[in-house]
Amino acid sequence: MESLFWAGLYPNSIAVKESAHIYVGMLAGYAVVNTETQQVSFFKFKNLK
Repeated sequence: MESLFWAGLYPNSIAVKESAHIYVGMLAGYAVVNTETQQVSFFKFKNLK
């Protein structure tokens, strides 16, 4: 997890659901971090200009 680069994504909120899933709100979308597998899934909001 330490090697993830968040600076250019402007993370502005974090929510933890269970100990395995962390949601990170950011500019134009959000990411879900799975702490068990150390995988990050990015989701972009639709219809953004």
